[in-house]
Amino acid sequence: METAFDTLAYTRRLKDAGVAETHAEAHADALRAAFHDGVATKADLAHLEARIEARFAALETRLTVRLFGGLIALGGLVVAVGKFL
Repeated sequence: METAFDTLAYTRRLKDAGVAETHAEAHADALRAAFHDGVATKADLAHLEARIEARFAALETRLTVRLFGGLIALGGLVVAVGKFL
């Protein structure tokens, strides 16, 4: 959830407390950046989830192919051994 931050109100409050306007603006911008920059959005998380699901599906397919390939090879081995017995 994105947090609403009123930089103008924050800047005014700092100025009213005696902070220089340029410093107040810098503080407000820094705090806004801390709240918003680099924070994952719902879209970011959905994209990541889709990538994980796609990789999981690919891994599942590879494992299934290997499992069935191994079973087929094992079946062939059983048949070959059965012929010698």
